[in-house]
Amino acid sequence: MALMEKSLILVAHFDLEARGKLYEQVARLEWPENTELKAVDRYHATLLYSHERTQEGEDWLLEQVAKAPKFQASSSEFAVFSNAGDYELFPVVLKLDAPELTAFAENLLDQASAHGLKPSRFEGGFKAHITVAFSTDIPRGKIDPMDFEISHLGFW
Repeated sequence: MALMEKSLILVAHFDLEARGKLYEQVARLEWPENTELKAVDRYHATLLYSHERTQEGEDWLLEQVAKAPKFQASSSEFAVFSNAGDYELFPVVLKLDAPELTAFAENLLDQASAHGLKPSRFEGGFKAHITVAFSTDIPRGKIDPMDFEISHLGFW
């Protein structure tokens, strides 16, 4: 099993129009001082992050992506991932209600080790979300409910 040079990240991309609409709403909210909004072209949902990248693992993931159905997601609520390390600003995420996407990601995480990957796992399991900012807290206000279609899965 040949180890390749860097990590392997599988992400779900949302169509550009939906990302733009989400960004417009996020930018209008009242954020704490020093908040850094994430660029709209970086909006995605990470499905799997492996600290090691192998050809076997990449080939296996490509097979899984080819078999993946279309996924839908709906916006839920904002949360701060304060367990992301000892930082001044933490990821602020928009949680997604996406049961099929969550099941798909959990299945990938459960099988990845058997294919030479070392996926990151978090307490409570996979949580579908889009990181929208880095801040000390969630914004004041809410966005309008949104539905998203996953336009494609891809590697970063």
